[in-house]
Amino acid sequence: MSTYRDDLFDNPERHAAEIRAQLRCGRPKCPCEKPGPNGMTHCPAHEDTNPSLSVSVNGDRVLVYCHANCSQEAVIGALRARGLWWPEKQKKWPSSRRPERRNRMSETILSHNTAPVQEGDALEQLAEYLHMDMESLNRLNLPLHADGQEWVFRFGDGLPEKRRHVGEKKFRWHPEGGNTPPLWPLPDEKLPDVVYLTEGETDGIIARHIGLTAFAVTHGANGALKPEHAEALCGRGVRRVGILFDADEAGRTGAKKLAQVLRKAGLEVGIVNLLEAGLDPLRGEKDLLDLWRRIRNRNTLREKVEAAVKAVTWEAPLIPERAASEDGLRVLTLREWEGKLSTIAQREWLVKGLLQPGWLLVLSARPKVGKSIVAANMATALAGGTPFLNAPTIQSAVLYIDLERFRETIGRFKDLGALESPNIFAPSERIGADMLGALRNLIQQVKEHTDRNVVVFIDTLGDFVRPALRLLKASLNDYDAISDVLQAVRDMAQETGSAFVFVHHTRKARSDLPGEVDLLGSTAITAKFDVLVHLTRADARTLSLVAEGNVISKTTASFTIDKESLQLQVCDPPAKTKAEQAAREIERLLSRHPDGVSRSDMVRYLCEVGLAETTEAAKSLLRRALDGIAVETRRDGHRVLLRLRSWEELLGTSWDQEPTESREEESWVSPF
Repeated sequence: MSTYRDDLFDNPERHAAEIRAQLRCGRPKCPCEKPGPNGMTHCPAHEDTNPSLSVSVNGDRVLVYCHANCSQEAVIGALRARGLWWPEKQKKWPSSRRPERRNRMSETILSHNTAPVQEGDALEQLAEYLHMDMESLNRLNLPLHADGQEWVFRFGDGLPEKRRHVGEKKFRWHPEGGNTPPLWPLPDEKLPDVVYLTEGETDGIIARHIGLTAFAVTHGANGALKPEHAEALCGRGVRRVGILFDADEAGRTGAKKLAQVLRKAGLEVGIVNLLEAGLDPLRGEKDLLDLWRRIRNRNTLREKVEAAVKAVTWEAPLIPERAASEDGLRVLTLREWEGKLSTIAQREWLVKGLLQPGWLLVLSARPKVGKSIVAANMATALAGGTPFLNAPTIQSAVLYIDLERFRETIGRFKDLGALESPNIFAPSERIGADMLGALRNLIQQVKEHTDRNVVVFIDTLGDFVRPALRLLKASLNDYDAISDVLQAVRDMAQETGSAFVFVHHTRKARSDLPGEVDLLGSTAITAKFDVLVHLTRADARTLSLVAEGNVISKTTASFTIDKESLQLQVCDPPAKTKAEQAAREIERLLSRHPDGVSRSDMVRYLCEVGLAETTEAAKSLLRRALDGIAVETRRDGHRVLLRLRSWEELLGTSWDQEPTESREEESWVSPF
């Protein structure tokens, strides 16, 4: 039977040292052999092979705490069974150890909408549990008081209380059965732009102790707020929420679930990684309270948490942010409206006739047609200020986000000679429409690097929007979800003055001339884009690019892709009839023989290239082909030769005879 020694309990240092000595395991290399004044030893309440019990002295009290989550009652009971704690009947401290009752004992913990409540022994034990003094706890002015051996978290008159027994993690609501408030303390009607949410009340107290506007989620990691709760925070002025949940699996899962609810309500959200603040799981630490117990300095902990907040990637709302308050709304005349819009997007062409700041362009094609190569060519042209398909460009900065085949994209830029370009950038990590806040930061970084207009290329549209659609439990065919996501992108383009170019797939073509109905996904895609560009194969070598939209005229360009350099080479559109094809072949033949070619040679040539099977068919085809070519005849002895006329000849500067038929200009001019 254990013997209780009053002389042991009279000296807190001797008492703590005795606990450590009695709980040592005797293994030479175990940390319990040299625990130090605040070291760890083996917990007597469970089978503890790795020391998890901290034993320390705070003033005239011995503090014990099991980091393996044993309840305080279990630890005290096990110590008492070994004669290392006061008998159960001895409720008061020995006279030599009884704290001196100060005049401050009548100080109160003030609650919102409640009368002052006097502190009791349970609050002193809470302060010990938090490793805080009562004066610091009082200074926080929280709606908190003690009732016997329970900590009582209050929310105001008429609302239930959340009660937690001293030394236990379980809690209860009193009275039971009513509606329970989701946050503690109850938020005020007006809140700052930035608030923090913690997984429990004790973490919330520590967060407020270091100066953060923090609220505890009363139902823990698994009790994410409801949409109406998140919308209420937004309505009270909150724009950004930092989540300070535990660094364990439950905390991480709960933080992601909570972030989704908050973002759907129009709030920007960041999940703070406490490991960035110095939390050490190998010490058994998992939350903000554990970090505070080790650091025990408000300024130091504040600096560490602020460093972790700076490392956060803030995720934008999943829907456009709320409009201005009613007091901020006013009517504008059409002239004022025009002036406001002019500050959003300057009327300058980044690509002449095709793209302006603040616009969204989608480049669509079937797989393997070459749309990614075309996008890389446009990006290279913009970065260098060189023409794109003969259309002038303004030198711009490019943020290229490849979400499909980034290694191939790097190879394309290398082939195009753009690998060393100072104006082309890429994000360090994968980014989607669920991270618009991070995308906005990237655009700002590019602007600061280059001081130029920014054009964001995203390959592909589906890969970009899919993370946001997954959070909304929607698909690419969901009109409302696609509309919300793309509208948020449009708002960003307008606000930042950046242009966006998306690469997208088309469904199986429904007509010879593709249109907006051929875009894969909801019709909301076509509604939100300023310019739609369709890319198709005109023949085995030639690609046809058709651009249309409400802000540009419908135009078509034809080009080929050089296999070695991947550069685009403008060309004539493919012939639609055999006569047109024959005319082009004859033009090529005559250009190679400037002195002229006989009709009989032309007939044989048409047979050789496979445009005619018989001599008679070739003669008929030649007559129709020559109707579209400006030629003249000349004699070479007994032979009659045909040759092409030059522009000078057609204009009459070198030849007396008038041309019988005008010839189209050979050099291609950009339709944009």
